[in-house]
Amino acid sequence: MFAALSSTTLQARDIYVYNGSNIKPVGTSQNVQRIAFNSNGMSVTTENGTVSTFLITNFDYFTFFQRSTTSVKQSQSSFYNISFDGTNVNVKCPNNIDNVTIFNASGTTVATFSPKTKYTSYNLASFPSGVYLIKVVTNDNVFSQKIIK
Repeated sequence: MFAALSSTTLQARDIYVYNGSNIKPVGTSQNVQRIAFNSNGMSVTTENGTVSTFLITNFDYFTFFQRSTTSVKQSQSSFYNISFDGTNVNVKCPNNIDNVTIFNASGTTVATFSPKTKYTSYNLASFPSGVYLIKVVTNDNVFSQKIIK
């Protein structure tokens, strides 16, 4: 099982779920307080207790944004780029990347690193075939993408 976010802060958190290379999300949840992963997908609980479930077969990646009431919302399409060429995971961001964590399908952390740059690459050649979740943390955003090796 993947780890989950749980918080009591007053900042709103929004999740945008994408399938393939579509620019528009296939699902969204606002004011998220908790995310839980299991072998079937992702459950999202909002601050009012509503639970939404996204099946893992229906999405390829999701983005997770914290926002305050005084900020200007960033465009998701220009925020980041994660690519996988069969060997390397490549991450690009307009801001420095604070931390990258790679989880296997069981939710176990298999790699973590802190590049502190706008671009990073990680070699997965020694990893077994399977589904991995790449979680990227910048100074004000967290986003993740599923890859299949």
